[in-house]
Amino acid sequence: MSFKKFLYSRFYAAVCKINPARFCKIKNDNRPVSPYKLVFFCGRTGTEYLNASLASVYKSWDTIPEVIITTDGTPADVIQQKLMKWPQKVEILTWDFCATALKENGRGDLYEYAAKDVWGKKLVGICYCAGKFPILYSDTDILWFRSPVLEDLTGKTMVKMCVDVDHNYSQPLLEAMHQTDMLKIAPLNAGLIYAGGDFSKFPQWNELCKYLSEKPDHRTEQTSFAILNNYLNQGNSFATEEIFIQVDDMYSFKYTKKYKPNIWARHYVNLKGTSFWRDFIYLLMGR
Repeated sequence: MSFKKFLYSRFYAAVCKINPARFCKIKNDNRPVSPYKLVFFCGRTGTEYLNASLASVYKSWDTIPEVIITTDGTPADVIQQKLMKWPQKVEILTWDFCATALKENGRGDLYEYAAKDVWGKKLVGICYCAGKFPILYSDTDILWFRSPVLEDLTGKTMVKMCVDVDHNYSQPLLEAMHQTDMLKIAPLNAGLIYAGGDFSKFPQWNELCKYLSEKPDHRTEQTSFAILNNYLNQGNSFATEEIFIQVDDMYSFKYTKKYKPNIWARHYVNLKGTSFWRDFIYLLMGR
């Protein structure tokens, strides 16, 4: 690494530590409440990104969503202490709460999956919330630049993901579920998911949940949602012109919104330590 790149990385590490979202002035206004819940998965060390993502929602959306934060086991009060002020209802749920509720409804296998794997904890949070109401799940390393345009999910079961840069799937899971043809279509990323309804409508749901409880790996969560997207919502995902992913501008000073003015949001896959904070500073300084 060159000295210039070293300084660049150290500068944005310092930016992260000061929690810059605290400089975003949040107040109640006349914007309506979003017709879905905005859901995050966050632990003790991710609250700076969570706050920045929330600040980008506040600065960019035409509505203000109620927020649910599911955690990796971090106590709710720890998250609450670090959380920025939010003008709508915020609920913090541990993974164990979500997984226990699923277990009580016959999904003990998903509880086992979550107990074994951190991304299983994310999956059970999404499954629990989506079974209650429409949700827009967002990883904390997503920044928003305008309101998303989302269809009404009343009476529907849906999983809608964003397009990825590669097929980052679990090959053993695809083979076990006879879903290897998914490698021939656009890859999907679980960083952003619009979802709602009963996932058991997927004919192989029991088989999928059993596999997850027995053979979890670091890609089974994303692969599972991609399988559901392919069945419940085939051929329908957020385009790269809507939810943008780029992985080669780690040391650039160029603001994403300047060269991608029409995107709704960007997911900073593998670049949260640099490009994420660069764009957030631009966003924070803007109107």
